[in-house]
Amino acid sequence: PIDANGVLGPFAAVSTTALSAARSGHAIAAVRSALYAIGGRDAAGSLASAEHASFNADSALTPFVASNIALVLPRVHDTSTTIRDTIYMIGRSDGTSSVERGALLPDGSLSAFTTVPGASLTTDRSSHTIGRIGRYIYIVGGSISEALASVERASINADGSLGGFAVVSSSLEIGRAHV
Repeated sequence: PIDANGVLGPFAAVSTTALSAARSGHAIAAVRSALYAIGGRDAAGSLASAEHASFNADSALTPFVASNIALVLPRVHDTSTTIRDTIYMIGRSDGTSSVERGALLPDGSLSAFTTVPGASLTTDRSSHTIGRIGRYIYIVGGSISEALASVERASINADGSLGGFAVVSSSLEIGRAHV
């Protein structure tokens, strides 16, 4: 819980809410009143599937259920960001740096993911971190075969779409991945 002063309370396991399928290395995205777990890996390999849970009035999560949507490519250790009612999945999948998006539909369901034409990171990477500041999203660190120190950013256009990615002049002193 977060108290009235903004102080974060203690974390506690939520035993009644678990993912419907075991997965690791997945991305999480919150859109309206739902929390999505997208992609990742299970014992059989990389996943293109997603599942979601809804938030109750008291912000508790309902059990996760498999979604009828899928990514274009299976993705592990990618990041996601939500812009308006669209989830963007960003990173390297099957050796290709790409961006996919799925939009929240009027009935509350999520559309199928599609590849965003012309959108890709300048450096293939996974296991990176994403941050949003103002009209930009930043991709920080990550790895290919070793930890990266570079930072890229893309503008968020007035219609909520993403501009192209470009490397920024600032970088990390030490490469970082899985943070």
